[in-house]
Amino acid sequence: MYRRNTGSPPVNVEELKRLIITKRVVLSLRQELIIRLLLERPDVGAFGTTRSIGSICHVSASTVVRAAQCFGFSDFQGLKCLFQDHLRGALSVRRVTAPFGRAPSALTQT
Repeated sequence: MYRRNTGSPPVNVEELKRLIITKRVVLSLRQELIIRLLLERPDVGAFGTTRSIGSICHVSASTVVRAAQCFGFSDFQGLKCLFQDHLRGALSVRRVTAPFGRAPSALTQT
């Protein structure tokens, strides 16, 4: 039995993971394969197409769309935006701490 998210779609990757962990969304094996790929490679979720993701997972583009719909998104674009926002946030954190692994001295108040 598959279970869809009946509430609003997740607003970030952590919320997406929480829906899976708490079993509020139960996916088919193929849908799970897609979501595992996107969680392991958020760049694929952010920049890939339904066709390219389907090709990687050996499923149809419509299966990718249905995986997104299980989380309450109307189409794949909503899930794609979630991963784009996730990468944007990860990049901004890296910029602040890079290249020395700590905040640049100009950003710290002494």
